[in-house]
Amino acid sequence: MKKKTKDNPSAPFIAHLNEIVNFLPDATFAINLNGKIIAWNKAIEQMTGVRSVEVIGKGDHEYALPFYGERKPILIDLVFKSNKEIESKYRLIHREKGVLFGETEAARLKGKNVYLWAKASAIKNSQGKIVGAIESIRNITELKKAEETLRHSQAKLKEQTAALQQKNIDLKDILIQVEAEKKRAQTDILNNVESVLLPLLKKMRLKGEARKYIKILQDGLENLVSPFGSKITDKKYHLTPREIEICNMIKNGLSGKEIARLLNIAFQTVEMHRKNIRRKLGLSNKRINLTTFLQDF
Repeated sequence: MKKKTKDNPSAPFIAHLNEIVNFLPDATFAINLNGKIIAWNKAIEQMTGVRSVEVIGKGDHEYALPFYGERKPILIDLVFKSNKEIESKYRLIHREKGVLFGETEAARLKGKNVYLWAKASAIKNSQGKIVGAIESIRNITELKKAEETLRHSQAKLKEQTAALQQKNIDLKDILIQVEAEKKRAQTDILNNVESVLLPLLKKMRLKGEARKYIKILQDGLENLVSPFGSKITDKKYHLTPREIEICNMIKNGLSGKEIARLLNIAFQTVEMHRKNIRRKLGLSNKRINLTTFLQDF
């Protein structure tokens, strides 16, 4: 019967270990206490392109060659003994309940730089004695690329959000300036009407139809400097320009016949406009005098 040693575990043990490891979905290999490879599953064959028959039984950090192109200690070696120099080669490394986890971006597979995640732990026999170590490896290069893309997108979105917020602030400032300019323009118009135009019209001494026209013009200018003009032209009433013109005449006390004569339209047309105005102002079927309503509008 062949003697069992640390360097050469029994065939049944190796066979059983390989049978278990081959069922693992992750690329996995195992070594004995002397650092010789005792298991190399199908997943790691696919990952590295190295067949198990080519590496089983080999030592001297043979398992590092497919990943780093050189023989050197890797994560699985830290299971037996901590080593700061080896640990420094990993971007992230920590222990958790006897399992060692690590990430590195210094590896290469089939000529391409890759980012690897790995975990390693000790192999114990039925008596609880450590007889080797096992390591599982995942190629998380695409995941890291996706994470980097996501971080880049988040950073870009943050920048765009900040820029948009600044634009909103700038837009508010512009709107405030526009509103201020509009108010200044309105003030200038009102001042000109009140201080220049109205006094001139009041000084004019005309008779007949011309006097009525001047009176309408004067009243219209006065409406411009009063709330009536902005209210009667509010879009919610849907009044046409002709109806607004007739509203102003009715407000100033002109009769239907006078309005018809001044506008050179039929009296019936004026009455039709009057009816439409009452409807749009919500006065239909109400005993409210339109002239009084418009004067108090």
